[in-house]
Amino acid sequence: MATRDLSNGTEVPLNGEITNVSTFRGMDPLKYNAATWAPKDAQSLKRATSWNGVVEEEEEEEEEEEEEEEERRRRKKKKKENVEEVKLEVKKVEKEKKKKKEEEKEEEEEKEEEEKDARTWTDRRGRTNAGVDGVLERRWRAHRWATHETMQRAPPPPPPLQPPSPSPPSPLAPPPPLAPPPPPPSPPPLFKDPLFLSFSP
Repeated sequence: MATRDLSNGTEVPLNGEITNVSTFRGMDPLKYNAATWAPKDAQSLKRATSWNGVVEEEEEEEEEEEEEEEERRRRKKKKKENVEEVKLEVKKVEKEKKKKKEEEKEEEEEKEEEEKDARTWTDRRGRTNAGVDGVLERRWRAHRWATHETMQRAPPPPPPLQPPSPSPPSPLAPPPPLAPPPPPPSPPPLFKDPLFLSFSP
């Protein structure tokens, strides 16, 4: 069978069978053309050139970049989840505070109602002392008295009117003014009237 002698001393048959595979440093005879030693796909090309260490470093760098990218995604996702958790926690705390505030307000209202009920009373007739200083009760009493059956009868006749009696002057009041003196008598006429004399007795 015809063989092909390579520079490293390995004899390769023309049908593609490799006698010494270890000298090709990972080259797979099933993925290479024996005549040209050209890889049949890109992955085989990387494997064929991996002996110089360049492709291995690139692969390692790519793997590291992928791992870093995955780690960044994971951290970002975790951060987002943490932010959402914090938001939910804040909402929960605010809801609890609001609920607690409403409960305190209801308790205060109930307490005020109880105190008001303790201060007020209502008897069987409906009388109550509600209001400021029992104003409502006094109004109710006045209304009941005004509408009572004894008040519906005819009122008594009014007393006769009497002139007001003069009140005695108080000692501190000033004395009343004195009456003016009478005018002096007129002097007698000098001459008698003849008409007067004719009618005089």
